[in-house]
Amino acid sequence: MMKLHLEQLDERWRDLPQIISKRIAFLQSVVTEHQQFDELLLSLSVWIKLFLSELQSTSEISITDHQAAFTRHKDHAAEVESKKGELQSLQDHLVKLGALVRAESLPLLQGKAEDCFQLFEEASQVVERRQLALAQLAEFLQSHVSLSGVLHRLRHTVEATNSMNRKQTDLLEKDLNHAIQDAKSLESVAISLDSVLAKAQYHLKSGSSEQRTSCRTTADHLCSELERIQNLLGIKQSEADALAVLKKAFQDQKEELLKSIEDIEERTDKERLKELTRQALQQRLRVFNQLEDELNSHEHELCWLKDKAKQIAQKDVAFASEVDREVNRLEVTWDDTKKLIHENQGQCCGLIDLIREYQNLKSAVSKVLENASNVIATRTTIKDQEDLKWALSKVISKTILL
Repeated sequence: MMKLHLEQLDERWRDLPQIISKRIAFLQSVVTEHQQFDELLLSLSVWIKLFLSELQSTSEISITDHQAAFTRHKDHAAEVESKKGELQSLQDHLVKLGALVRAESLPLLQGKAEDCFQLFEEASQVVERRQLALAQLAEFLQSHVSLSGVLHRLRHTVEATNSMNRKQTDLLEKDLNHAIQDAKSLESVAISLDSVLAKAQYHLKSGSSEQRTSCRTTADHLCSELERIQNLLGIKQSEADALAVLKKAFQDQKEELLKSIEDIEERTDKERLKELTRQALQQRLRVFNQLEDELNSHEHELCWLKDKAKQIAQKDVAFASEVDREVNRLEVTWDDTKKLIHENQGQCCGLIDLIREYQNLKSAVSKVLENASNVIATRTTIKDQEDLKWALSKVISKTILL
């Protein structure tokens, strides 16, 4: 029995070096595995800390240069992808250590690894969310630029249109309605996109002031511009309506005045002398004076038309030449009618003066003839030369007095 026990001890003694060697090798592999795990864990932890800091420092996107964010994101996504191998290696080391270390030591290692895994997952999710956010932001900004161009064109068209007709108004209102629908759609997208950007830890900043902004604010700016264009169009429409009323009033008044002038001209032309007497000529002169007064009574209408023509020409350049032609036509007709009246008045006055002169001369001649008759009648009663001279002198003096 003792011998058997000694033989067993001897066998164990002979196997002991080999067992010790295996134990040492096992412990060395555990240490190596643990050391590699710690080094890899430290490396990943440091990288994740730096990477999260990098994500934080690149959280702002300029609206005017969002392509820079795309470039940075590509680098970040490639970096995350490159670290997935190290993360898998850390997972493998943890599995190996789980088989090598004691059960009570494993939770500590798992906790350290889990913290690293969780931070890496958070960083990876931020990168994935940024991919989605950047894609949606690109579409939003493209729609924003497109709508901004449409609004700029509409504002330029409205501002450049001096006289707006119904066809132009209908076309502009149609374009504005389309722009309103696009603005509403853009506003709806902006609200959801702001949420997506926030989850991706992104912040928008305006290009000029470098202040933080949002998609909703950007869309609101376009909506405000749209309202200003609508108000401007309303003002232009009101001006166009007022101009149309002014044009109609001008045309109606012009036709009425032209008709009145032509009527006066026609009555002037038709006025005839019924008999060549002083009374008839004076009556005819009174008629022409009345026609002149009637013509002059319309002078304020002509002044009103000239003033309105200037207003129309200022507001509608294209219609200015036509208005000038209409006013010139009125003035020519006015001047011709006034000239015709003055010519007839001059003829009447001339004839009246001639008749007056004729009557005066006729009276003078009658007096001379009467005096001559008296002289002839008294010749028979004159007795001497002196009486004859005295009678002739009286006739001559009376003639001179006439």
